Amino acid sequence: MHDRLRPQRPDAQRAGLAEALRRGVFCALGDGDTDIPAVMAALHEIDYSGWLVVEQDQSLHADMTRAQLVAGQRRNLHYLASLGL
Repeated sequence: MHDRLRPQRPDAQRAGLAEALRRGVFCALGDGDTDIPAVMAALHEIDYSGWLVVEQDQSLHADMTRAQLVAGQRRNLHYLASLGL
């Protein structure tokens, strides 16, 4: 058994793909409407021991630098570490 978390902004999902990307449908971990700490607490409460996949999709833009991409992923790692993962 496995579970998957993917932070997204539901209001942006209702648009077409191009508009959803412009609105930031794919956001950093902790910024979307997915309550990751609550999900983790619920999994812990039932002694879940399966796999957990945490996804953070990203919309790349031509003006983004490698440093910006790396900084965003570091932020995600720090967020997960703050949850004890």
